[in-house]
Amino acid sequence: MLYFGLSGGRIYYLDYTMMRKDGELRMISSDKDFMNAVNAIKEDKRKSKNFKWGMTDQNIYIARFNRLLGKREE
Repeated sequence: MLYFGLSGGRIYYLDYTMMRKDGELRMISSDKDFMNAVNAIKEDKRKSKNFKWGMTDQNIYIARFNRLLGKREE
């Protein structure tokens, strides 16, 4: 898991998991332009033989990052 907090309040969460030989990168961001750009890429272009990536709206990842960073959930 990676967390990037940039100027202007932009936040990026990246979570990579690997099941057997298949990897998946899930991203959440407060940067609407970034999210729209990723979502504009067709889903079949966001995967290869053993890897896929894309945005997620599952807030469980944000909760997991907050716990790792010692932040209180609001």
